[in-house]
Amino acid sequence: MRARMSGGVGGGGATPPPTRSLETSASPAGLTARARPQARPGTRAASLSAHAESFAMLSFMVVPETPDNESLRTELQEALITYRQWSSQLIQVTGIIGTANVVLLSYGFSQRLAAILLVASGAPVLILVIYMVTDSLASPLINLVLKIERKLMIREDSLGATLAQTYFGTLIPTVDRNIEDLNDEEVRHLSLKLKTRWSTIPIILYAATAVQVGLFVLSLTVFHYQFM
Repeated sequence: MRARMSGGVGGGGATPPPTRSLETSASPAGLTARARPQARPGTRAASLSAHAESFAMLSFMVVPETPDNESLRTELQEALITYRQWSSQLIQVTGIIGTANVVLLSYGFSQRLAAILLVASGAPVLILVIYMVTDSLASPLINLVLKIERKLMIREDSLGATLAQTYFGTLIPTVDRNIEDLNDEEVRHLSLKLKTRWSTIPIILYAATAVQVGLFVLSLTVFHYQFM
């Protein structure tokens, strides 16, 4: 026992404890392959499936009907711009005619000329004609705005319904319900009817015309103004 132990210790025949050597490959591909752990086939398949589903959902949300929606938005913007231009022109023309009417009345009373008062009485009639023409042009525009908004899935807070109910209270739909409560098929076949002859603004213009014609008659019969 001692001989073996002394021989094992003193002699050079003792073998050192084995050490583990890292097996490396000379190629960079081998180093990369040993450095990166490979994913399991099941995990890789699940990851690819999740990416595919996400891409499909994104395509479904973004791709369909994008060009059509863009063209509809452009048409809606053009219709609203046209309506705003007509409304502003109506207000400007009404202001000009009203100012001219006041000037003619002042001149007629100051010069005691009944003919000037007769000419001034035609101003409300002219405003009424322009108002009715503008209404007849605006009605198809409001119809178009309502239909485009329904195609764009705009149901609540509809600008077309607000215009029809606020600025044109005499635009009565063919059904006895609010425009926002109509379904898409009813809006598609909707036609707004004009009843402007006995609405608020025409009645005011009728009264203004009657008052000015009465002033003309009184100027001749009571105040004895000269006609010319």
